[in-house]
Amino acid sequence: MLKVSTTLPTELEEVVYRTIGAGIAVHRALGPGLLEQIYVRAVSIELEARGLPYVAERQYPVYYRGQLI
Repeated sequence: MLKVSTTLPTELEEVVYRTIGAGIAVHRALGPGLLEQIYVRAVSIELEARGLPYVAERQYPVYYRGQLI
């Protein structure tokens, strides 16, 4: 495994590692080219299976050129 040095706390580094692993697992199983909503659901299933809490589709304001989109 390739390990890059980081200043993140060990606990956060573990969450990042496990989250990326979940995304890779979904990509390996489904491959490219499906609709985004399929991947969203698959990643949700994978995160739940790995015991990683998450919030799906959280809303937050996005601004472009000073205007709320």
